[in-house]
Amino acid sequence: MEQVYQFDFVHDTQAVFRQLLMASAHPMSVRSVAEQLPGFSWSHPELWVVGCTLMDNETTFYVEMDADLEKGLADLTLARHAAPNAADYIFLSAQLNYDTIRTLFAGAKKGTLEDPQKSAAFLISCPELSGNVAAEARGPGIQGTRRLSLSPYVAGICGLRTEIDSDYPCGIDLFFLSGDGQVMALPRLCRVVVKDGVGNGAGTAAGVTADAADNAADNAAASIRSCPGGGTERDAELRSENEEGRVSGTWRTQR
Repeated sequence: MEQVYQFDFVHDTQAVFRQLLMASAHPMSVRSVAEQLPGFSWSHPELWVVGCTLMDNETTFYVEMDADLEKGLADLTLARHAAPNAADYIFLSAQLNYDTIRTLFAGAKKGTLEDPQKSAAFLISCPELSGNVAAEARGPGIQGTRRLSLSPYVAGICGLRTEIDSDYPCGIDLFFLSGDGQVMALPRLCRVVVKDGVGNGAGTAAGVTADAADNAADNAAASIRSCPGGGTERDAELRSENEEGRVSGTWRTQR
């Protein structure tokens, strides 16, 4: 079946990028990219809009168990597929078991002490973000702690990330996305303590002290990866000029 996307690679990417930047500057607060979701009629439009915003031909990515998403993102962004231990962005479109996620977390790039920003970002599709699991977030961008009510799936993933043994300031960034366009970010310097014991590792994170909160803007920019893949204006205009037909929505793919 032939389908046409309506996502605008100039205006829509700028709008989505601002929401991702705000989500990273205010960790585990809910933002929205719902306005851009109608640009894609395929499954998991939340991953399509974020992937097309963050990636370009200088970035690498890995998609777990979704061949259509993998091929489509490569075609639209010209980003290169890579193994999960080498990818800049890792997409999880299915609700995976915790063992699979733990393995992906353990093998993903975590940066180095010299270049901590050279770490992987996970884009995780979730049935819902909010729920009845009590948790607290702490770190840059949060004054003291932020109380949360998370869905069990999100809480479990946050618990799994606390198991990662990374030297400060290394780690991985997480973006949680729901099908209705809600977005939450957990940058690598922040921690979530799950109070209800959901997910392995829950409740064990020591967190990053709140006196680093004045670094929130730098933390946000590093999480979004302003270079490569996402500049302030994302270099989307250059891409739209150089790749005829894609911005207008006339590019077609056989599904």
